Amino acid sequence: MRIRRLDLRRVVIFLLLSVALLSYMPSTIYGTQYDDAVALYLELENADEDYDYIEEDEYIEELEYIEDEQRSIIEKTLDNIEIEFAVDYQRVSGEQLFTVVDSGGASISQLTYPIEGDMYIMRGEVRFNPRISLGIKYGSSNFSNTTSSDEDWNLTESITYQITEQDTESEMETFDVSLYWRLLDIKNDSDEKNVNNFLITDRISLDVFGGYHQQKGRYTMKDPITQYLRIVDDALWQSTGLPLYEGLYSSYKVRYSGPKLGLRCRGEKGRLSTGLSMAYAYIKTTAHGWWNLRSYSFTQKSTQLGHAIMLDANMRYNFYNAWYAGIGYNYMEYVQEKLKESGVQPGDTYDDLDIIRDVNNKVYGPYFTLGVVW
Repeated sequence: MRIRRLDLRRVVIFLLLSVALLSYMPSTIYGTQYDDAVALYLELENADEDYDYIEEDEYIEELEYIEDEQRSIIEKTLDNIEIEFAVDYQRVSGEQLFTVVDSGGASISQLTYPIEGDMYIMRGEVRFNPRISLGIKYGSSNFSNTTSSDEDWNLTESITYQITEQDTESEMETFDVSLYWRLLDIKNDSDEKNVNNFLITDRISLDVFGGYHQQKGRYTMKDPITQYLRIVDDALWQSTGLPLYEGLYSSYKVRYSGPKLGLRCRGEKGRLSTGLSMAYAYIKTTAHGWWNLRSYSFTQKSTQLGHAIMLDANMRYNFYNAWYAGIGYNYMEYVQEKLKESGVQPGDTYDDLDIIRDVNNKVYGPYFTLGVVW
């Protein structure tokens, strides 16, 4: 049985394209294996035009050779992949706030929600080759109840100041995805080992990264009201019968999201390593509130980009094979200066009023991490 040369070319082209797609830049990373397969294709392509047919057994041998090369490249690609998974426990503090202003820009109301409690964070990262890796992180809260405050200024001509404080439940979720590119990787066995010796390290790495970050929070104000104070005609007035139970169950939900850019560096000495990460994000902010005692619903949307700063410092120790444990400190701050608000309440509906300022958030605290790399 004989095979037409034209069919062989199609088969070879298809196999070579498959090799290139599965191995991700194999000619750069693995060199000769891929080059040999390409050379074989060129040899067949440039064969003497007088030969219109080739023997079946010769075709099978050549096809098996290409398949072996493809299998070898795929195996080396998989061997080069590194996977890291870790769980962080963080004890956090912070606050969420927003301010309402009048037409002249003066503050007339501010709500402050303290944040205290625990965050549980899962992290994963896949390194596809020595330079490129992809990381994903998700965090969920288990916050303690706190006491939030609602301050108002110049409610009427006689009431110049009022503050209420109430029990508050807080929740938070974070999501983060990053694509890392390794700019620098200096090991003691490299030509640059004098740099490591100067810094007393076995290895130094530096990554630049970009990605997407999101934080969502929900703050629910509920009974009891523990403080109700007013200044009326310059006289201090305080409610009696505290704490008050009025059926309060109001909520404020806010989301920050946007792209980010950052740098990450790491130094290793024996089993011990330290890391530092810094990122800056451009964010958009949306929020929704429901004041149940007033049947008042409103939404807030940013009119310009805000920003977020994310800092992380950590130290970890490889205590058993690929397993490590460590400690760190993380700081995140979100700043959104201007938003417009639309709302509905009995007797009043309004759209896109430029009355919201400083929808800001801070979350920070130490954490413990446990992870594995394989």
